Amino acid sequence: MPKSFALFLVVMLVQVRSVLGTQIIDSLNVQPTRFEHQLTYGNFVVPSSLILCGVMGTYVDPFRRWNVDLRDEVLWKSPRKLHFDDQLRYLPVVSVYLLNFVGVESKNRFVDRSIVIFSSYILTTVTVRALKSATGIMRPDSSLRTSFPSGHATLAFAGAEFLWQEYKHKSVWYGVAGYGLAGSVGVMRVINNRHWFADVLAGAGIGILCTKTAYIIYERVKPRFKNRKVETLVYPSYNGDGWGVSLAMRF
Repeated sequence: MPKSFALFLVVMLVQVRSVLGTQIIDSLNVQPTRFEHQLTYGNFVVPSSLILCGVMGTYVDPFRRWNVDLRDEVLWKSPRKLHFDDQLRYLPVVSVYLLNFVGVESKNRFVDRSIVIFSSYILTTVTVRALKSATGIMRPDSSLRTSFPSGHATLAFAGAEFLWQEYKHKSVWYGVAGYGLAGSVGVMRVINNRHWFADVLAGAGIGILCTKTAYIIYERVKPRFKNRKVETLVYPSYNGDGWGVSLAMRF
């Protein structure tokens, strides 16, 4: 494993733990604020395990050999490419707003949940780009050295965790649907020969981790903005390749 990649993971984990892990209680024995989203090891077992599996499938034999064999098996059985993974990766996030629009109330109000998913997307973008640059893994179609981790899977699973957090109080099936959509995106990336399965696993873990982190951070900084006026603007955007939605907020 490249030293720069290993150092990046160590620094990131130490910083997250040092910033969020300890609550200082003063000598007056004031009770700490109870937060819904806790920084506990149990909350991070699944995403951390997915990232670890992705790293092992990329760097460690015989997992790396299995990763290549799986890609070859998928291509042999599924020669046709699927061309809607670009749109499907955003569907879990869009579903949150659509459900709210038709009257299925989410856990958080529009401004709060929008800040959370916007923060999550910033974290995913920075993390994915840094890892792609640090690892330089060749894509299975030999097009670019930007394979690890899968950006599509990262965004899809970040959205799936967002959907689950906003609607888990309603039904477990919202989470099942969200993660089913995200898993479909990951499968399509392998079928389209754009990513190794290990890339998808790592991307899934990073996406879930980033959304969980966004909830944890925002829940702790939100009281500072309680009495401030927030102006929100949602508008369509076009980057030359396709249409999207942009969010602008002023505090």
